[in-house]
Amino acid sequence: MCYPTIQSPMDYNQMSYSDQRRERLNVAIFDYISDEETGMEELFDDIIAEVRDSHEYFARYEKKCANLLDKLNAVRDASADDWEDFWNSTEEEISSDDC
Repeated sequence: MCYPTIQSPMDYNQMSYSDQRRERLNVAIFDYISDEETGMEELFDDIIAEVRDSHEYFARYEKKCANLLDKLNAVRDASADDWEDFWNSTEEEISSDDC
């Protein structure tokens, strides 16, 4: 593909998700290529910036998930007495801010 292939919205509805995703990529690249004021360096830089942004975004969530797993693993290793204290304690509440 070197130019957008969708002719009507109906065509888009008949495509698999993978084909739709590829078509969106095709449209974005074609937009850069067909813009007389945009060079290939800008396309290259924008792709790198998007990949970096995605990496940073998912890294934040990876860290949050790792922290949550650490807390859950600590709870899993609790003794029967620890569980008894946990269920009967009114002193400390755990909130989502702890994660």
